[in-house]
Amino acid sequence: MKRRILTFTLLLSLLFAPSQTLAHAMSVDTITFLDTKFEAVVRNEIGKTTGLIAQADVAGVTRLIIPEKSISSLSGIEYFTALTELDCSSNQLTELDTSKNIALAKLYCDWNDLATLNVSNNPDLTILTCSSNQLTRLDVSKNTALSILDCSGNQLTQLNVSKNTALVSLNCGINQLTTLDVSNNVVLENLSCNNNYMADETAIIGLDENRLTVGFNFDPQGTPAPNLETASKWARIEIDSAFNRGFVPDYIQGNYTRVITRQEFCCMAVMFIEFALEKDIDTILSEQDRTCDSNAFLDTSNPYILAAFVLGITNGTRAPTETQPGIFTPDGQFSRQEAATMLMRVCGVIGMKTNSPPISDFVDMNDAASWAHEGINFVYAKGIMNGTSATTPTFNPKGTFTRQESIVTLNRMV
Repeated sequence: MKRRILTFTLLLSLLFAPSQTLAHAMSVDTITFLDTKFEAVVRNEIGKTTGLIAQADVAGVTRLIIPEKSISSLSGIEYFTALTELDCSSNQLTELDTSKNIALAKLYCDWNDLATLNVSNNPDLTILTCSSNQLTRLDVSKNTALSILDCSGNQLTQLNVSKNTALVSLNCGINQLTTLDVSNNVVLENLSCNNNYMADETAIIGLDENRLTVGFNFDPQGTPAPNLETASKWARIEIDSAFNRGFVPDYIQGNYTRVITRQEFCCMAVMFIEFALEKDIDTILSEQDRTCDSNAFLDTSNPYILAAFVLGITNGTRAPTETQPGIFTPDGQFSRQEAATMLMRVCGVIGMKTNSPPISDFVDMNDAASWAHEGINFVYAKGIMNGTSATTPTFNPKGTFTRQESIVTLNRMV
């Protein structure tokens, strides 16, 4: 009897062990994606539209070029062990793990919402661009092959590039650096460190402008913007920059988290155009053979608003007609969809191409007015405005827009 039980048990183990082993192997080998948009990109890359995706399917993938896809998670990017180039810029990433991608040589992750970035397991990196995120620190001491580094537009208070002796180009502008040591960067040809907290060029240790044959961009620390403590921390550097560039009107210099009015935004937009084109608004209008009509609106004769109307930036809340003036509602609140549309039009005035932007993936686009779709798609594609959620691609088109958001988005355009 014991022999029969033993034989039966052995038979069961032989019957079921292979399937269990197979299931275990499948669970280990199968790649799990948290973001369906990222999974769709990978399927398109490897030509596999259905079925599970295994490590073997992506073993030969060396490049992933996936900017502007509204991707919020790159979970699954790890067991891509042959990956040498990754471009995931202008998405909605809050974290990025490249610790298993040890062959990575080029990483572009600009215009996301990254608060941290660990590249210590990527010793072969030669290019790293991580601008316009929310990084407070960046350790590149293990990336000794790095030749191009762009970490501008973050919140870095210090940056150590002493180990990066192969560095040819460095852009660390729009951060919170008080000093920068480039003594060991003997092959450096291009350096941009504008809009930091450096009083003058003596804050750059080991600086030799003679070897910066490609370019040197440095703005001494200007006058701090007034009432900066009323702004959110993430916006302060760019508010400082915009203030010193001269397109933040006196009456917006404070209460930065306050909702911006239509009049305030129009005035600042026109002042920004003057800064970008390096001409006063009268000259700009004259060169375009345009004139302002002081009677265009019933409720305002503000020259900046009239200029914005003539330049096609705004039509007011009721556009003027040939027989009657329009209504502008200068003290009315300003929505995100209005901001997106007007920012796109400002870009057009300063010479940027604005037609046919790629379609964004916001799930609430039906909440936006039809006239706002092009503007929303444009500002998102250009990294001028982001979505309002880190987990779901939403734009919140009818939400309000603040003074600090207005300042930051305009400052990003030049």
